Formats: sequence, C-alpha cells, structure tokens
Amino acid sequence: MINTLLPVLLSVLLLASACGGSSGVTVQPEDDPTEQPGAGDDGVPVDDSDNGGEGDTGGGGEDDAGDPAPPVPDVESPDVNQPELPAEDEIPQVLPPSPQNLRASRYSDTAAELFWDKPDGVSGDALRYVVSLNGSELGRVNSMSFFTESLQAGREHSMSVATLDQNGLASIPASIRINAEIDVPPPVYDFELAVEHSRVTLDEGSDSGSRVSINVAPKGSEAVALVVQGQSPADAADIVLELDRDNLQGDELRAELSLRLPVGMRPIRPQERRFTITASSGDEVRIAELIVDVKPVTAPDVYLLIGQSNMVGSSQTGAKDVSPGGLDERNGRIWQLNVAPNNTQIFGGLADFQSESSTLIEPHFIEAEDPLHDPRNPVVPVKGGTTIGPGLSFAKAVLSDTTQRIYLVPAAWGASGFCRVAGNELAWNATESDNASLGGTGLLERALTRLRITLRETGGVLRGILWHQGGADSNDQACADAYAQNLKLMVERIRREAPQDIRGEAARGSQAPIPFIAATQSRGKDERGDYSLWASTKSQVDAVHRTIASLLPYADWVNNDDLVPPAYPCGSSSCVHFGATASRETGRRYHEALQRIWQR
Repeated sequence: MINTLLPVLLSVLLLASACGGSSGVTVQPEDDPTEQPGAGDDGVPVDDSDNGGEGDTGGGGEDDAGDPAPPVPDVESPDVNQPELPAEDEIPQVLPPSPQNLRASRYSDTAAELFWDKPDGVSGDALRYVVSLNGSELGRVNSMSFFTESLQAGREHSMSVATLDQNGLASIPASIRINAEIDVPPPVYDFELAVEHSRVTLDEGSDSGSRVSINVAPKGSEAVALVVQGQSPADAADIVLELDRDNLQGDELRAELSLRLPVGMRPIRPQERRFTITASSGDEVRIAELIVDVKPVTAPDVYLLIGQSNMVGSSQTGAKDVSPGGLDERNGRIWQLNVAPNNTQIFGGLADFQSESSTLIEPHFIEAEDPLHDPRNPVVPVKGGTTIGPGLSFAKAVLSDTTQRIYLVPAAWGASGFCRVAGNELAWNATESDNASLGGTGLLERALTRLRITLRETGGVLRGILWHQGGADSNDQACADAYAQNLKLMVERIRREAPQDIRGEAARGSQAPIPFIAATQSRGKDERGDYSLWASTKSQVDAVHRTIASLLPYADWVNNDDLVPPAYPCGSSSCVHFGATASRETGRRYHEALQRIWQR
C-alpha cells in the first residue's frame, strides 16, 4: 500500500510548490481573479469527474484482487487529460517598484503621518499604495501620504508602504520605524490681543493719517492672522487701511495699522467710525474694537454758479427778503466772490473776461447776498438789487452737510449760451468753433478766472458746478443740434483747468469727480406768455438736461416742470423766468441732486 501511495504524494508536493513560490507579498484587489467557480483552497481547479460523482465508473469499487481501492487524492491525476503546469522557475514574477524616500512624523501619542515619493521609473497617477502598521494592513490610498491615529502611547511601531499594481501584485514594502517620542509637538494657539489705543483721531486730508500698534502676546507657537474691517460699510467708506503685516509669527509680535482719509467729493461732518480688529490662530479668535474720531478738513467748500438769467436771479422785483429771519437773510457761513456786474462796458473783449482786475470788486469776499451777481460796497449795509436766484437757498441747504464755510462763485450772464445771441464773446464754448451759429469762449474764460481766484485765496475745495441755461440755444436748430456736445466740452474743460485743491490730481481731468448739475427751463404760463408748450428745438435741449448722467460722469439734473403758477408765480419780464418762490425751491432741488451724486 505504501508503495502505491508514494508516487501520488510526491506529485502533490511538486504541484503545491509550483503554485506558491513568489518572493513578494501578493495583495489581492477587491475582485480576486483566482476565486473562480470550482476552485480549491489552493486555487487549482477541481475536476469533479474523478470524485466519484454520478456516472463515475472508475472509482469507489474493489480491484481485481478483491482488495479495497486506494483513496483518490484531491488532485488531478497525471493520466487525466489536463494542461501540464510550468515549473516554478518558469513563472514570471515582475514586482512593481517600491515607494521611495519613506518618512514619518509622530504628532501625538496616537497620531502619525507617513510621506513617500512615487517609485522610480513609474509614470501616471493610477498607482495605489498599501499601508501597514506592525504587519497589519491599515488602508489603501492613491495619494503619497497617510495619516493614522492607531498608535499606542509610549511604544515604537513599524510601518510600511507597498506599491500595488493593476494586477493586484504588491511591491517589496518600504518600512520605517516610528519612535516612541513625539516628533512634532502639537500646535498651541493660545494668545492675547492688545491695541495700543482703542480710540484715535483721524484728520481728513492728512498725509500722515493716524497709526495704531496692534500687539499679539502668543502663549503658543502658531502664526496669528490679523484682519481690520469697518463694522458697517459707512464706517469703512473712503478710509484707507494699511497693515504693515497681516500675519505674525515667531518673534513678530507687533503690527502697525495706518489709517488715512483723503478729501473726497462730498464734504463731511465730524463723525465716529468703528472698526473691528480680528486676530485668529487655528480655532482661537480674539477681537478688539477701534473707534476713530474723524475730523473734517478745514478747507471751505466752493461752488461755481454758471448759466443765464435764471441763475443770475430774475425773480419779481422787490421779492428779496433779506431782513433778520427773512427767507433770503444772509448767513455768516455763506460767502461769495464780490464780482463786477454783468456789463459790456466792463467786459468788452476776451482780455477783459480773462482779467482778474476786471472781474473783482474790493473786498474780494463778502457774505453772500442776492442778487449774487451784483457787487456790494462794504460801506453799504445791503445790496440795492431786490431780485433773487437759486444760489443762496442752495447754499443754505448744503450747510447741513458741512461744518465749513461755503463760498459761491457767481459767473452767469443773462441771455447767454453756446449760440451766438449776445455778441461774439458772450458765450460758453470750450474752444473757438467754425460753426457760424456758435459764439466764443469769453464767459467760460471769466468763470475759470473767478474760480481760480476763489480757490487760491480761500484754500477751498471745488465741490460742484451748478448750471441753469438752455433758452439761448433753443431757438436755433444748429445750436440745438450741437448743445449736448458743447455742454460736455464745457464741463470737461472746467474739470481739467480748475486749479488743484487739497484733493490733488485725482480730482482734476475731463472725467474728474466734480459734481455737475443742470436744471430744466420754465414751463410757466400767465397773462404775459405761455411757456408750457415747447418747440422741437427746446425739447431737444431739454432732453440733454434730463439725460445728463449718460453724457457726463458725476452729473444729475433738477426737474422744474411743476414750478408754475399759481403756486409758483413767474418772475420778471415773463414766465421764461422763475419767481422768487420757484427759485428758492430750485436751489433746494439742486442740493437734492447733489446728494444723489454723492450717494452713487
């Protein structure tokens, strides 16, 4: 019996050796290709035909000598028609390359992280890696790092990483020993935040502004990030904030915050702004409040008044109420340039319009009083004229927006326009033109001269330009056609050539942020005339006023359509002129339009 079994057992041993001779560690993927139906534990297919099943005629009975048949081993018999397995040294064993430069950091008693580089000579990003701890698999990843919290406190550990190819074959592992000590101390985020001054004063227009030291006293080792923000959009409006560093680490314990407030388009009043200083490190956050007391620039506000008769002031004669408490009473904070009257004997040619001596009366500045375009001798208590325009009521409305003195620069002239209707130089054109319908540049030259004097002698800030005109250009088709372009060129020249004030270069240029406001003409109707229905040329000019914001930046308009009798009686000569009540209302509406520009 022994002689019979010995050859069979030798065959089984040789077959098992051929199937298990790899020197690498084979890690099967999730769908194991060796697990096939009918396979045995060793992965070799089982042939049921030799196991005595139904239809079996060759096994299970006695042999010819009557002895019981020897048991049939659970392997394929050599005489069964099966393919012959190759010898062990003939099976290809090409292992994937191992990960390179394996390294580790222990963060705490239980946490560590492995890092490695891609194996040499391998391209693409499809590789997977098997990570093991003390010989037991922890996981499989596509990345080249692995974090675990599976360590035991105070113990060394062995960790390894093997490359896994697409066939499920694993490389020789790269191994590393994890020390019992912690390599990277846990981050400590605790710190203190202190602001040198919790309240500072900021002067508008100051080049140096204000500076605040922010101190961080760390109890830990991590960087601290700094952020400074206004508590509302209004708090941060127009203030320039600069941190010399917004991240403190190591021995950097202090940051310097600078604040500046350039002089803007609109005047401001003394005010309080609030800011939040936030310091953060990890999940730790510290907050401090900074209160900024803003002081307005001390320069006065200057407004240029230009156009024709309604800006000059052509209300009913005797309408001015300059008495104490009266509607047109002077105000100690509203002053004006004391200008020479509109008289062709004084302004006979271009040189006269450009001359400072021709345009002024001593003293150069007086408390503003209607009619603004009339001069006042200082020995006389009030001006002799009794009509009013919109300028003074506008300035009184603006008083609520500023703490400074307001200076008005009267430069309008009745019956004037871009059109040649009142002599060659009595016009507002930015440049000389070949258009025979257009006049010259004299009135614009005079306005720039008067503005130059006022800004120079007061140190003021040009805050806006008020325009009330249109009638002279509404009676000629060529002038109406050119009105929009001429108005645009005039405003652009004023913005360019107005002398610089404390706002600097940023507030000069064709598109400079200097508000410009145009007002519509009268639609009044009384027994002296009907101006409620306009000719097409007048409507054409009016449309320019109503769409001025599309023609010029920082522009708006005043709608005077409702300022008609009986509620608003017409002015002198005819309803082409607004009466006193309407002029005062127009002035207030100029202020509303100015506020709309400021709020954009």
